[in-house]
Amino acid sequence: MGVNRQTGLTACVLLWTLSTTAIAAPQLSVGSKRFTESYILGEILTQTARAAGFLYGAACSANLRSYTGQARESVALLTAISAETPLASPAIVAWIEGLLAESNERLGNWSSAEAHYRKALAYAPDDNFLLVAYADFLLDRDRPVEVLALLPDYAQSDTAYLRLALAHAALKTPEASRYTWMMGARFDALAQRGSDFY
Repeated sequence: MGVNRQTGLTACVLLWTLSTTAIAAPQLSVGSKRFTESYILGEILTQTARAAGFLYGAACSANLRSYTGQARESVALLTAISAETPLASPAIVAWIEGLLAESNERLGNWSSAEAHYRKALAYAPDDNFLLVAYADFLLDRDRPVEVLALLPDYAQSDTAYLRLALAHAALKTPEASRYTWMMGARFDALAQRGSDFY
């Protein structure tokens, strides 16, 4: 009986996830059953992999690690996943590259993070989430001029517009007050609609 490479990698990722999650984690009791955090996370990842496929389940597992203090492991897993999926759609490649960028950013690997942001944007140049994440990266590195060059065609997005306003403010441009006022007006409009999303 042969096991294909993708199925094997899926099993490894899921087992690794379960084995490295804290065994002594608090338990959740449902009726007479008790579930540890590792059991619950493993079940969530298993269901994700079943419903959406190997790539999504494995990438979600890897990404989760970057939020739980295991960014190095996240980068290693996402790199392995990326190498295993050379024929993935541009949107999927962009998503994985974006996850790699964020994990590298958490590690302080600025050059790697930037390379992954740029690669992600090469695959999905109009992806608002990627554009804004990269703009935040640039603003955090005190590079507001590059934000102005990155986002001028995306000002209709509140999230992109906010980064443009922040870049103008950082540079003290003549347009800074207009951008700040307009961003305030956008926030007011959101509040009047009862929304707190921007």
